[in-house]
Amino acid sequence: MVIPSFAVDRTEVVLFHINRLFRESKLPSVPIYIDSPMASAALRIYRAAAERGDEEIREEIVANPGVFDPGAIEARTVEESIAINAVSGPAIIISASGMATGGRVLHHLAHRLPDPHNTVILSAIKLTGRADGVC
Repeated sequence: MVIPSFAVDRTEVVLFHINRLFRESKLPSVPIYIDSPMASAALRIYRAAAERGDEEIREEIVANPGVFDPGAIEARTVEESIAINAVSGPAIIISASGMATGGRVLHHLAHRLPDPHNTVILSAIKLTGRADGVC
């Protein structure tokens, strides 16, 4: 499964929901790859803010330590990004860019789309008049 994702906030929202699906046994445990150095940097900031209990972070996130840590493997270098394409079997790849118009996600899409066993998920945030991200 390939999930094009914006590096800031959307990756955290996707991880939050994947973690929830794991806990509820609605999604089998599979390797998760985060392929965006900017998303990895943003995750570090979110994790630290959640650990501190910052008031900008939603209560359900502060109350559930590790919500952004469903065992994801973070690809920091170009070589690590390319190596993800050698992974066989079920996996979730969260990669930038969210619009799938550039960035590392393009090589994952090119590699995975020809195989009908793969899925691409385009995530959206419901607009409710307030921020629906994790903060």
